[in-house]
Amino acid sequence: MSGITLDWSAIRPLNGGREKGFEELCSQLARVEAPAGSRFVRKGTPDAGVECYAVLADATEWGWQSKYFEVIGDSQWKQLDESVKAAIDKHPQLGRYFVCVPLDLADARIVGKKTGTQWKTAKDQWDEHVTKWRGWAQGKNRTIEFVWWGSSEMLERLARTENVGRVRFWFDKRGFDGAWFSARLDEAIRAAGPRYTPEIHVELPIAEDLDSFGRTQRFFNRVKALALPVREALLRARYSEHSIADAETAAMTASLCDAVQAVLNALGAISQVAAGPLPFTSVLEKIEATSAPVQALAAHLENRAENHDSQQPKVEAGHGRFRTNPFRERGYTLRRLESELREASESLRRAFELAASSTFVLRGNAGTGKTHLLCDVVKRRVEAHQPTVLLMGQRFVSNDAPWPQVLPASPLRSSSGR
Repeated sequence: MSGITLDWSAIRPLNGGREKGFEELCSQLARVEAPAGSRFVRKGTPDAGVECYAVLADATEWGWQSKYFEVIGDSQWKQLDESVKAAIDKHPQLGRYFVCVPLDLADARIVGKKTGTQWKTAKDQWDEHVTKWRGWAQGKNRTIEFVWWGSSEMLERLARTENVGRVRFWFDKRGFDGAWFSARLDEAIRAAGPRYTPEIHVELPIAEDLDSFGRTQRFFNRVKALALPVREALLRARYSEHSIADAETAAMTASLCDAVQAVLNALGAISQVAAGPLPFTSVLEKIEATSAPVQALAAHLENRAENHDSQQPKVEAGHGRFRTNPFRERGYTLRRLESELREASESLRRAFELAASSTFVLRGNAGTGKTHLLCDVVKRRVEAHQPTVLLMGQRFVSNDAPWPQVLPASPLRSSSGR
């Protein structure tokens, strides 16, 4: 899940008030967020400006303050000022202060408090208050980082699998947790019947395409592995069997090596991206940038090879003598490097096409193993804790919209975009 929708006004009340429920939820999220090895303390009332705090190994403290505001205006900012001032005074080791509010800060120049002819948005006011609070801390020879936990920041945390129980408790919403995906997989495997037989599974090339579409770690590992043949070809092009004591050739080779090394560095820096933009465009641009130095060096080597041949004494016919041309040999290794770069570019473009798509259509005649393949792919993804659902056609028994036939009662809706 990459995003969820919750109604903060529907949070479960605690001790007679929803603000107490929100305070407790924020404290629970803070407990999870506290650095490993720290000591976490949950406060009661009065709280000296923090609902809870964590004491780190170096004795520095992180503090959290929650405010169950429906709007944020002068009165609310005054309350925050009072809490911050109390926290600075009462917690001399405070190094980071989280402000938890179930709102997102407006940042459009048509919303907020008007001063003269300038609209001051909630984001503007936050920035101004942070500057003021930092000044209070500096007045005590301290530095404190102030962090906003608004609706978006807390929803992102609640969308994580480990918080599905908290969502169920505080909002009575059923989430897409591991158990839900496992149950849907079991249903699909039962529906598949003998069409899915894991005992006779055979790996097929199309499974790699599904890895690409699903953006698995194996897919990204294969992309990173495109660097291996390029690196080998670069070494051959740089250090051929016969050296060339030629300053111009050496300079042009060094320029090419720098361009290819940039490609290798970009491939090595790629990491798994489950959703959103892929980090492939810059790699493709760097591969494209190698074309000019490759062509320049190739033309130079060919010219030097011809000059080298013309300066060699002629070989009498039938003597079978062979003379090495180091420039031509270097040209051979250069063409090998060019070929590997071209293949890496083509593979990367194919990978980008699959991984950036939102739809993958698998077609085939009955009995060719489509169901078996999909069951196996989904089973491996669910076991790897990668949210995936396989829904058989027989599950849809009416003309109603698909999602109500799939989701459990009181669903927690997801907006993963894939």
